[in-house]
Amino acid sequence: MLSYTHAFSPDWAPDNLLPAALPEFLGDAAPPLPVLFRRADDGALTLARPEGGIAVSSKSLAGLCAALGADARASVVFGPRTIDAGGDQGPDLLSEGGASERGTHGKPQTAHGTAPGADPAEIAVIDAGIAFWNPAFRDGSGRARFASCGGLVLRSGAEVSHEVLGSQSLAALQSRGGTRAGDRANRARLALELPSSVFAAGRGGRPLFGADAQAHGTAMADMVLSTAPRNARLHAVELPAAAVTDITGGLMRGLLVPAVRGAVGQVDALRRAEGRSGRYALTLLLAFGFYGGPGGGADGSAKVLDQLRGALTEIRSQGVDVTLVLPMGNHRQAQGHAILGADEPLGWRLVPDDHSPNTAELIHPAGGGPLTLTAPDGSSVTVPVSQGLGRLEVNGRAAGAIWTRSLHGGLMCTRVTLCATAARKARVARAPFGLWQISLPGAEAWILRDETGFEPDPAAPARGSRFESRGYRPRDRLGLFELGDPGGASVQVLRAGTASMLTVAETAAIARVGAGWRDGATLREAPYSGGAKPQNPQPVLVDLATGAGLAERPIGPFGARAALGNGGAQRFRIAGTSVAAALRAGIVAGGVPDQAGSALA
Repeated sequence: MLSYTHAFSPDWAPDNLLPAALPEFLGDAAPPLPVLFRRADDGALTLARPEGGIAVSSKSLAGLCAALGADARASVVFGPRTIDAGGDQGPDLLSEGGASERGTHGKPQTAHGTAPGADPAEIAVIDAGIAFWNPAFRDGSGRARFASCGGLVLRSGAEVSHEVLGSQSLAALQSRGGTRAGDRANRARLALELPSSVFAAGRGGRPLFGADAQAHGTAMADMVLSTAPRNARLHAVELPAAAVTDITGGLMRGLLVPAVRGAVGQVDALRRAEGRSGRYALTLLLAFGFYGGPGGGADGSAKVLDQLRGALTEIRSQGVDVTLVLPMGNHRQAQGHAILGADEPLGWRLVPDDHSPNTAELIHPAGGGPLTLTAPDGSSVTVPVSQGLGRLEVNGRAAGAIWTRSLHGGLMCTRVTLCATAARKARVARAPFGLWQISLPGAEAWILRDETGFEPDPAAPARGSRFESRGYRPRDRLGLFELGDPGGASVQVLRAGTASMLTVAETAAIARVGAGWRDGATLREAPYSGGAKPQNPQPVLVDLATGAGLAERPIGPFGARAALGNGGAQRFRIAGTSVAAALRAGIVAGGVPDQAGSALA
């Protein structure tokens, strides 16, 4: 029997209160939550793990900003529990020459072997696990294509910093590329120099990516160089491992603008040290998509998208013609977006053996409702959609929560978070698997990606939920995946609106990229490539075979491109709109203008 109990109505809460703080609200034991916020006094982005943890109550949330000295007007998010927010980051770092080489974006670092001359095409790869020392990342004369490397560093109680390797450290790491011993030495070095990166030990005492595993950042760099002009040079910007594993994008919402500004600062500092001046073009590749949430930025993403637009506009006004290249995401067929009608409820299927919570986000007009939630056993609760946070129980045991908050423009956001359907520990809240149903006429719904992130323990998998509706048709009459929406009043699950929320930001400084494949002479959209709404900016399609040799080419609509993945010569097969975005970044750096909706061979 499903039941609901209203707890309280918070006046303020972090943007990702649900699902991040679900265990605290339900009373489950869990590691403390860190908080990422901007200080009210100086605006510095800061990470802190409040002493004693977070208690989700009206009083504690109201006092959280005051206790941290946070600016409640800015975006405040809970970080993932796996983040290492320890204060001590190890001994001072010394270069081979004996002098400290740790730098920040405010301290120019001279490039090794670089002389001012013809202006290079600058490309910054904002990613994780970039093995920039791979011998393949050299030109025909043996010159390294990567000119700098830096990354975001998170320390408890301190401002989030962007730190850059000094020239001697960078040259030493690149000179060791090509041998297994050198590769492992480089990884150990970066674990010290960039302690928040995927090279440092994480959960279980192991780095997120092993030396022989495929790292996304290395693959993206390989794809960029396959289409970039010969005069292009790359800059590696490492994201914190915690931002990579938080696949809801909650932490990345707080780190997005600092990552962009840090990348620009890193390139700027190098150019100043080389004596380069004047206006220049910079291509930024951020090959991550954040699915879930309204495509107009109506929820907490509104702050992030506004900040991103503002940052890109400011950077352009300062003499840097920046273009941020973003993928559309790979969730066109994920059944994660729907518009609820009045005739029948929307199905929401939770699968067995799912060790992560599941969250549906509903955007609806204020004054509408109520919301009716039906459990797989047929029992239901009806909840007013007014501001508040409440507890869901099944047969007297905690099963989830519902949180409603006001947005701008007369809209409201309701998040329904259901606990995992399986758990390895006793006395941990769980939700029944099966078909749940949601009724809230006129609401638009998205499923947030699995909230735990990928786990190092394969015995505790995170399996995604999906929406279901009677009129949804996964394939056409020929058995091929549908790309569009057939229409009809009964159709609730939609493919339009499955694009990454970042791609809806209205600015000329963003290039949106979808994946394509060749059907003879025709370039077709890949079935998985995220679908934009008709009123939102449309993507450029890029054939994943662009710039590939015969052995690396993908074949067919789900074909995967062969790409480097670590410090060695081994290639891995990889597909997705991130590959298309990386290929497009190289093309944009070569001076090809971005035209929304056009197709590239």
